[in-house]
Amino acid sequence: MSSNNIQQAKSKKIIINTLMLYIRMGLTMLVAMYTSRIVINALGIEDYGIYSVVGGIVGMFMFINTTMAAATQRFITIEIGRNDTNRLSKIYSTSINVHIIISLIIFILAETIGLWWVNYKLVINPTRIFAANIVYQFSILSTILIILQVPYNALIIAYEKMGIYAYMGIAYTIFRLLIVYILLIVHIDKLILYACAMTSIDLIMFIVYKTYCKKSFVECRYQSVTDKLLYKEIMSFAGWNLCGNIAGTCSRQGID
Repeated sequence: MSSNNIQQAKSKKIIINTLMLYIRMGLTMLVAMYTSRIVINALGIEDYGIYSVVGGIVGMFMFINTTMAAATQRFITIEIGRNDTNRLSKIYSTSINVHIIISLIIFILAETIGLWWVNYKLVINPTRIFAANIVYQFSILSTILIILQVPYNALIIAYEKMGIYAYMGIAYTIFRLLIVYILLIVHIDKLILYACAMTSIDLIMFIVYKTYCKKSFVECRYQSVTDKLLYKEIMSFAGWNLCGNIAGTCSRQGID
């Protein structure tokens, strides 16, 4: 294949990937605007507030995961460019181990500090304390699933498989629409049902992403990694990236 044809193929791939991402983003925004009002009406102001606040407590710990996601994608992309399958497999396995550790840390923080905050600091109607705790546990499970999914997302993005990434986003949107419909026809505790349904979607997404990566990428095979230098490189990059994000946030907020 000539260099001109290779360049045309690359340009075509960029256009298709961009188009798929725009379609994904557009559908997500439209459905979010449509479903938000219906969910508020179905749950009621009080229960919707409980879901948002309780879920937000777990979300506070997600800044750690955001930083690691950037680090994981960066190292995977570099090894793809080097075409070193063995090294790439080690990067994948290392990222799995790191994200398991992160999920354990967030689980411990959420089940101690976070749980104490929900029960003793938040002002919640006593009749809804039980439901709030159930929602909180589902939120923790969703957070852990999202954390463990990061290495698979990083592989898909690094390999520029934006088609599957867009399809999964569209599927997630369709599932949300289905949940909204269910909320309108059931007559049980809708707050608990909504939290359970959203966590179920996250579980389905995790299983599909993991299955796709296992079947599509040969390096997506877990192996025991004891390379301390590799762990240090990834954590060091993530640490500096975290410092940069915090500095940027403080700078923007200071100016505002």
